[in-house]
Amino acid sequence: DSIDALAIAPDGNLIAGRHSGIIWSCSPTVANSCVQLDNAASPILSIAQGPGETFFAGIENGTIWECPTNVANACTTLETAPRGVVAVAYANGRLFAGYEYDNLENGSIYACTPGKKGCEKWDGGYAGRLAAAGERLYVAGNENLSLCSTVKPNTCEQLDQTGNSKITIDSLAVTGEEFSSQP
Repeated sequence: DSIDALAIAPDGNLIAGRHSGIIWSCSPTVANSCVQLDNAASPILSIAQGPGETFFAGIENGTIWECPTNVANACTTLETAPRGVVAVAYANGRLFAGYEYDNLENGSIYACTPGKKGCEKWDGGYAGRLAAAGERLYVAGNENLSLCSTVKPNTCEQLDQTGNSKITIDSLAVTGEEFSSQP
């Protein structure tokens, strides 16, 4: 049972999403200290820290979860995407979620308000990887890298693409002084 997603909670604990669907909270310094927070019964594909004592999880069955970091079995569903939620990022008071690519439909990004069921669909193309900083949401999907707003829907601009070189973007991060994992 592999660990497929990982984030750091505000209290310093690790939040680990397992292929079995189990979400653990683990001390970063104490061996064998992991405790089960919840079980989605479907692989956890992505995790992001949220506001306060919350985190978000993207699940293979399309579920977008909001969970407290310190209460077991209390995750709630914000939305259900058509396919697995492979990327989640929190910025500017919203959760952004990207789901698995299907070449038969245009990709969208879900923009969710914490604590509120139902998310808005924003244009943004396929979002296999997300990274956020303030009002900027960076979206990587297949061979494209785009910059979207975390404030205004449907405002993505392509920054670059790998073109015909058959290279895919497998990882994405934002660095610099403007980045913070805290709201």
